[in-house]
Formats: sequence, structure tokens, C-alpha cells
Amino acid sequence: MTTTVRTSLAEELTWLPDAERHECVRELLAHLMAGADTGELLPFARALTSWRSTAMVWSDPRLADDLHGPFPGDGPDVPRPLGQGVKRVRPQ
Repeated sequence: MTTTVRTSLAEELTWLPDAERHECVRELLAHLMAGADTGELLPFARALTSWRSTAMVWSDPRLADDLHGPFPGDGPDVPRPLGQGVKRVRPQ
């Protein structure tokens, strides 16, 4: 049954490039299966909205190119200071 659902879902996502469609289907199907267990479909809806936004970017070649960078302010990598760990604050 998963193969049928995967195929049907992929057929509905024609607005995504083929290279992106496989990952999208995998992610959305995982959210649907989790939602079937929990009754919570909000993660699926959010993921679908995110993928639609991705498709909009890919549909505009200039925007897609702009988002690949380089970006103003990009500079060299800065090494992490030695001896500086992450301090965790515990709620009281």
C-alpha cells in the first residue's frame, strides 16, 4: 500500500522538479504516517507549505540563482574559541 500512496503522492507534486520530488514524497509520507498514529496533521500541512515555497523558488531561475549566494557579508570562517563550551542554563 505504501508504494501506491507514494506513487499517487508523487503524481500530485508535478510542481516540483524530479530531483526534489523523491525527498518531498518521503518526508510528506512520513508526516502522514505519523499523523495517522497521532491524529496530528499539522506537521504534514507545514511540510507541504514548505515544499510549495521551495517549488516557487525553483520556478523563478533568477530567484533560485540569487539564493545560492554568495551573500553580502559572507566572510571567512571563524574558528570556535578554545576552552569555550556551551553553557546550559537549567530552568528553576
